[in-house]
Amino acid sequence: MILISLLMNAQLSGIFSSDCYQPETRGTEYRGTLNATEGGYTCQAWDSHTPHEHLDYSPESHPTAGLESNYCRNPDKEVKPWCYTTDPDIRTDLCPLPECHGRPYYLTSGWNKYCYRHKTRGTEYRGPVSTTIEGYTCQAWDSQTPHVHDRTPQSSPDAGLESNYCRNPDGERKPWCYTTDAAKRSDLCPVPECKGIKFSGDLVCKLFRGCSQSYYYHHL
Repeated sequence: MILISLLMNAQLSGIFSSDCYQPETRGTEYRGTLNATEGGYTCQAWDSHTPHEHLDYSPESHPTAGLESNYCRNPDKEVKPWCYTTDPDIRTDLCPLPECHGRPYYLTSGWNKYCYRHKTRGTEYRGPVSTTIEGYTCQAWDSQTPHVHDRTPQSSPDAGLESNYCRNPDGERKPWCYTTDAAKRSDLCPVPECKGIKFSGDLVCKLFRGCSQSYYYHHL
């Protein structure tokens, strides 16, 4: 009943990690569209280097951090979501997001682009990470160079073996890939674990009146 109450409250107030941030995580999971700062500055797009040049935080360097458009994000565990600004004199500023104060947040089926579930060892991970923990570039799953292998899109059609993205078609302990280094056959990938996310599926879909996707409940 408590879960149902929380879910119904979230339905009414529209809390989907879009209008507040979880203080426990400093808002690293925030995926809303706020793009202005506490000082009133407009955010600079994460893939832009004007007016502020930056190499540390980009969609390429942090593919799981949700660095889309010019939305406030927290790729480096700052105190709360922030952004670079479009003012040449103000490099960065925090964003005026309130804390969620214990309210649950939900992720649609797109959650598996950002993290992996420990219980399934990431077999459902479908994100774009394509480099390994040790810094190797991943070999494409449909390539047999430099490593010949039997984990292919044809042999594992449901494993999401697209391009050279990290995946787990064989139940390894987390997503991995073959590498493009002939001396290193395979390596695990730096995909973060979805700690604390609990599958709630049908219950939430019923509350949200026939949704076609599975939803996940963050168990605080």
